[in-house]
Amino acid sequence: MKRSLLLVLMFIFVMAMGACNDDDDNFGLNPEDGDGTDEVDGDVVDADYTNVDNPACPLECDASLGMFCNAYTRECEKISCRVCDDTHPCYTGKKCVEANAAVSGNPNPEGVKFCGKICELDEDCDNGFACIDGVCIPTVVCQDTTLPSMPGSPCHFGDGVWDDEDPVTGEDKYKCGPGDTCLGIADTGITCKNDLDCINDPQLDGWENIATCNDDGKCAVAGCVTPCMLNGECPTYDSASEDLKLCSGEVSGSCYCDTGVLFPCPGEQKVGDPCTFNGGLYPGKGMGCEAGLSCLGIPPSESTDDCTTAIDCQNSGYGPNGACVDDHCGMSVCTIPCEEDGSCPDYEGEPTYKLPTSSDMCYCAFEPYGDPSITVDGDETVDGDETVDGDEAEAEVEAED
Repeated sequence: MKRSLLLVLMFIFVMAMGACNDDDDNFGLNPEDGDGTDEVDGDVVDADYTNVDNPACPLECDASLGMFCNAYTRECEKISCRVCDDTHPCYTGKKCVEANAAVSGNPNPEGVKFCGKICELDEDCDNGFACIDGVCIPTVVCQDTTLPSMPGSPCHFGDGVWDDEDPVTGEDKYKCGPGDTCLGIADTGITCKNDLDCINDPQLDGWENIATCNDDGKCAVAGCVTPCMLNGECPTYDSASEDLKLCSGEVSGSCYCDTGVLFPCPGEQKVGDPCTFNGGLYPGKGMGCEAGLSCLGIPPSESTDDCTTAIDCQNSGYGPNGACVDDHCGMSVCTIPCEEDGSCPDYEGEPTYKLPTSSDMCYCAFEPYGDPSITVDGDETVDGDETVDGDEAEAEVEAED
């Protein structure tokens, strides 16, 4: 029996290290202010300093509460510290050091390490820090000594989404570090009874570590991200671990980085090749698209065709990249962005063609995913006698049982 499916080509954020990709709001990601980011090498600095004493400051700042006197604003401010250890490193240019304040009347807890900039002078340090033995050390007590959630790790995203408290400190257990932000989807529309329902759902493949069942019985995802640097690149850690490599993506016009969870890192796949995509499609290492390319696809779900093998899908309208995951068809393909005038560029000397996506998206690939009949303005001629408006956000795929 022949049936027609309207399947949306969904754009997943695939981005090269060092440049932001296109807007990822198609997935409903939303930012929620968090806190955090910095680096590590485990050095210990025995700091001998006293509290800030600036006579120009009209207020009396309580160092024991993390307050210091800002000499420029002449107001008390609260210090922002990032706790670190071997598994929660600082960014390059900073060290993870223990601030043993021998003279200070308000020393930081013994054994707790903080990220501090490498410095020569106090002026090299952030407000509230002093340069001691080449490292910026907190001059007042850092109130929050809880290790932060790293980029790519779960974070508190509103009521019912990773909102557990640390049983010892009472702080958010999943709080992003200073300067970092929590991005998430409070309701993915996937029903659940417990976290395992979300972790095992193929539609959330790749997001298992940040997926949870919220209080309303819906799967939610939320992960920490850190802002891109001014040049659009991601910061780096003083660590050789590939697990700490950061990759970038754009949400609501802002560039962020994480460890490939929300923003998959580039791989080795070329235009037209299958690529890692939501729903369990091609999850192998290196199956991401090359830098500058984007992965589009149709995630396998209850609304796609049933299958036993990939051949079933490839013969049912999903093309050569069709795959069978949990008895349902899906597909994915690496694409290249359109030129500024909406035309498709050549790739490795071969012409590419537009994909039938929504009007606010313009991507190209080889046939059969790229369609030569789609014009620069987005209109498509079907069977030579019918025009389909380019504003449609859906691609029609014919499938047979």
